[in-house]
Amino acid sequence: MENMRILENMKLDIVEFDYDAPGVPESIKILRPLMYKDREEDHGTPCEGFCVLTGISPAEGIVGCGNCLEDAIEEWRKELRERAGHPDDDDIVAVQASNELSAIDCKKW
Repeated sequence: MENMRILENMKLDIVEFDYDAPGVPESIKILRPLMYKDREEDHGTPCEGFCVLTGISPAEGIVGCGNCLEDAIEEWRKELRERAGHPDDDDIVAVQASNELSAIDCKKW
């Protein structure tokens, strides 16, 4: 899933990530979420550290944050399973993620 355009005023510090590296979860390889260093004062996300985002903003997208990138990825995967496993029809990001991941076993999300 290609990330939707991120609001320019968020001033994100993007983290380079090899989405195709061995051991990367299939959901990360397919959806390719944005990974960035987070500063709460910039845009009001729930923590400082790192965030992983699919969607246009942390408020609307599938997001996970943590003190390190690995924790942020794990939190993102938890939210992905919760929202995209059985998405509400009005949750556009979750529906799109679910559709793109439908070819793989949800246990690999």
